Amino acid sequence: MVANIPEYQTNPNVPDSGMRRVFAKEDGIYEQNSFIIGNVPVRLAYEDELGQNELGQLFINESGDTLYHGDVVILDTGYAYSVTTTTATKDLRVIGVVAAKSIVNDASGLIHTVHSVIADVNIVGSVAIGDWLSASSTVKKAFSVGPVRERGAFAVALSSGTNTTIRCMLYTNPELTMSGTFSYFLGGSLNAGTTASSYSFRFTHATAIVAYLASANLPAALLGNSGIGNTTLAGYSSGGTPTTFGVVVSGYKIPYSTEITSLNSNLAVAVAKYVSGSGASATTKGYIVGGNNGASALNTTDKCTYSTDTMSVSTPNSANNYNRANISDGITIYSCGGSADTITDRITVATDVIANWTDAAMPAYNHYNSLSFSTTGYLACRLGGGNYSHKIPFATGIRENLTQVLTQSQYNSFCAVNATNGWFIGDNTSPFTQSSKFTLSTETYTIDNGAAMPLGRGLGAYMTNGAY
Repeated sequence: MVANIPEYQTNPNVPDSGMRRVFAKEDGIYEQNSFIIGNVPVRLAYEDELGQNELGQLFINESGDTLYHGDVVILDTGYAYSVTTTTATKDLRVIGVVAAKSIVNDASGLIHTVHSVIADVNIVGSVAIGDWLSASSTVKKAFSVGPVRERGAFAVALSSGTNTTIRCMLYTNPELTMSGTFSYFLGGSLNAGTTASSYSFRFTHATAIVAYLASANLPAALLGNSGIGNTTLAGYSSGGTPTTFGVVVSGYKIPYSTEITSLNSNLAVAVAKYVSGSGASATTKGYIVGGNNGASALNTTDKCTYSTDTMSVSTPNSANNYNRANISDGITIYSCGGSADTITDRITVATDVIANWTDAAMPAYNHYNSLSFSTTGYLACRLGGGNYSHKIPFATGIRENLTQVLTQSQYNSFCAVNATNGWFIGDNTSPFTQSSKFTLSTETYTIDNGAAMPLGRGLGAYMTNGAY
């Protein structure tokens, strides 16, 4: 029937825990896996399916209903080695599709997984089902970085344990700062005026086109709101100024899987303020640096912990400022310039320490636009007679001037970035819709009319799914 698969034995040896033992019978292919089903053989494929489908991986159906061939499933983190179903649009948890003819609830069956390779991984510390794993400081061991995928994560846990060997599904390991699928622009000023907007837009990187996205509209009109994103699951907007020109603490969340923005009281900043452009994103958390309470600049910094969607007070920055521009490689953040100062602060994400970093100070205070790539961040603005363009390599933290500058007026723009390009989209200067494209390989800016905003906007929250 199938080469290299032994014939079925009436009393086969029990396989080691978590190991697969596959064998053939007249009516199909069977498996024993003591990790899931003990010494009970389970049919993986019927005889008439052989030669038509590749064998997949064995999972338990915990969906509460029968699964059928081709059904889309996600990882069920409530049980080891289990799957369930989803109704969430663009759900990022999809693990694959059903390979078997059918799998009744609480039964085991074959799943064609997205990346297919299930492997034993030696771990240090505790790991929960659904946690992402990265290489640890203990030689030959992996450790949990939590439920949000970080830069360097290479596997997701299908079982749990502490200082042991667990089963995991291996994933490709791209630089998350270099993927850039969609960017989202929430709220902002209407044609550089003082009228706030609730409108939101999505920028598609593959086509470089901005389109209105009604589902992502803010529940309330805001400008001067600050955006951060956790790279793979959701974006956040906090603070801002409504049409009445008071300042607010309000926080909002947009899951990338649903693209629906909703109010989330846990994401409120500690002090009401407008903070446009002051969002700084990292691996497991993000920061909103500085702000203005409507009367004066502030040095307060708020920290968002992605795993719990909660905002808390963090280390203050070194100067009262707002409208800061931030670049990040997920480990270190440089928070630069702004409306009141030329100071650059460096944030060490692991410790939340914020300190003045003189090597990257700006030559003039301004509302810089910013782009974060894997090794280097870029900042630029053109306002009146001032036209500035800089880069800061994350390895050195030393600001360098670029000879190539913006060819049109732009500041307080929405920003988007992927592996090879970045965009500054919208502005506070007429015609308010303009877009400039940054090409990383040549470090040059060009006008990109195709990526212009449908409606004039600036001073709003922005974040990119798949980038910092």
